[in-house]
Amino acid sequence: MGNFVKGPGQILNVPLFSATLSSEVKEINMTNDTDVADIMAAVKIYFDGLYDSNTDMLAHVFHPDCRIIGYGSDGKMVIMTADHFFKFVATVPSPKAEGVPFDMSILGIERTGKVASVRVHDFYLGRDFIDHLHLVETDGGWLITSKMFHSEARD
Repeated sequence: MGNFVKGPGQILNVPLFSATLSSEVKEINMTNDTDVADIMAAVKIYFDGLYDSNTDMLAHVFHPDCRIIGYGSDGKMVIMTADHFFKFVATVPSPKAEGVPFDMSILGIERTGKVASVRVHDFYLGRDFIDHLHLVETDGGWLITSKMFHSEARD
């Protein structure tokens, strides 16, 4: 059982299972048999946008009123809007351009109706991030309305 996302632009089929804590997908919980492919497609765009430092891609999946909250490398809480996040991403070299291997995966998905919570791992700027993405289904597709994150330096 591998990651759902193995590289930029690659999504594998969605098995329903639970596994031990690792970079593999651990769980998918839904209240019905609704497909999660569109949610995974939005997360793929998020991953590709980070990996390429492509703010246009990120803007495609972030709600304009999204808030990003977490703890930075200095241990202090960071709170920003989607626009501030895009400006930050635009200032750093893309992991792809730096030759950093793609290391991002979906850890779990939970969907109830038109809302979903997705837990992901991404290696970004030399740090391992666990992001909790909250999404809503809109007429234009799934959009991230909030992102909470925790990061640690990779040894």
